[in-house]
Amino acid sequence: HCLWSACGSASDAALELAHRNEAPFAISPCCIGKLNRGPASEWLQSSISKTLSQFKTENLTTTTATATSASTAEQKAAFKMLSGWADANLPPGTSEALRSRRAKQIVELDRLHSKKTPHQGGGVMLITGETMSVSPKRDLLIGPISIAEKLMVGAQNHDSEAS
Repeated sequence: HCLWSACGSASDAALELAHRNEAPFAISPCCIGKLNRGPASEWLQSSISKTLSQFKTENLTTTTATATSASTAEQKAAFKMLSGWADANLPPGTSEALRSRRAKQIVELDRLHSKKTPHQGGGVMLITGETMSVSPKRDLLIGPISIAEKLMVGAQNHDSEAS
């Protein structure tokens, strides 16, 4: 079993290790602004490619130019920008803080979508919340889902005992 608080690429490495060994995991990712990679999942690769292609099409200045799908370098640059937004530490309640939070969720979902876990009940889950204190960024990656369900039941039992 893996339970790690891991910054940047350490979260990717922990997730890869758990996936490769078909081990249940709970990873609390933290800082991601220094990730030196592009999108890990087909889902985000496709989304970034479509967005960049649409942007190119809307901003073409000549009639002979055509938009092409995003190159690996363009996808990596877009992901770098996204992970930079996700790593911002901003005061809550601002539009910038909301953008940062959404970017962080996209990066974490990208990690999970890149590691489908058909073993041990399948599926993976991102748990996030304003009141979570598991890490400064308030996220927890869990797999398989059966583990997440047990953790949530345990948390509910703990909350009811505390009241």
